Amino acid sequence: MKYSLGLIKYVIFTVIVSLLFATCVENNESIRRLYDLQGKRIAFQSGTVCDIALLSVLRNAEFKQFDNVKSAVEGLRAGQIDAIAHQLPLLYIYSQRYNDLRLLPDLISRAEYAFAVHLNNVFFKQRIDNTIEALKRDGVFNEMIERWFCLEGKLPDMPDFELVDTNGVLRFGISDHLEPFSYIDSRGKFAGFDVELAYHIAKEMEMDLEIVKIKYEYLIPSIIANRVHMVGGAIKVNEEKEAFVRFSEPYLMSGIGAMVRVGHRISEM
Repeated sequence: MKYSLGLIKYVIFTVIVSLLFATCVENNESIRRLYDLQGKRIAFQSGTVCDIALLSVLRNAEFKQFDNVKSAVEGLRAGQIDAIAHQLPLLYIYSQRYNDLRLLPDLISRAEYAFAVHLNNVFFKQRIDNTIEALKRDGVFNEMIERWFCLEGKLPDMPDFELVDTNGVLRFGISDHLEPFSYIDSRGKFAGFDVELAYHIAKEMEMDLEIVKIKYEYLIPSIIANRVHMVGGAIKVNEEKEAFVRFSEPYLMSGIGAMVRVGHRISEM
């Protein structure tokens, strides 16, 4: 089948990892499943909806905000917090990078990821949807999944794109430290699944691409204020945001997970 290889890669990434990490956490007697985090210190990135998702399953936990996942990981490894809640693909990369970090087998919630444009910009939404559909039809989307959602945890550099500015410049807002959706590669360039997707959209629209670095919590406000044309980077579709921005058709489905430190007995509050 046309998308079989990419789908297998992503199924391995989003489903089978739960089974793998169910065995990985056996060495940590303090925490095996999500419900073991009741009453503990859980970090999430400001601007995300992870705290809302956590409240539905862990009402007695203490939530701490971090500006980015890198800072939260440092806090987790130092014992300042007991767990991190974030998008599963991002946590997976860090769990592969550090052998003292492991994912829990439970998903906190499922998520659909999409790009966002101004509420009145139906034209951009349609062009994004058309580009994603064409990428899937031509097999390029499949190649992107293989490139960015690798199981080794090694992050590749951004492929080179040749763009024209016939129709102007497409301003794309995104945060860094959102591996594998967006990050700074070894050459100092923005890279990641969503970054490559933005390049394909710009190429289809015959526009040059300007990447604007924006903190995650300000991505949606930047669209509302017309600072950029579109934003991406593990943006979860939800009804609250739909009142202010227009989402593309979801391009990936995954979820919010939790990561803990192996061999660390969680402290009581």
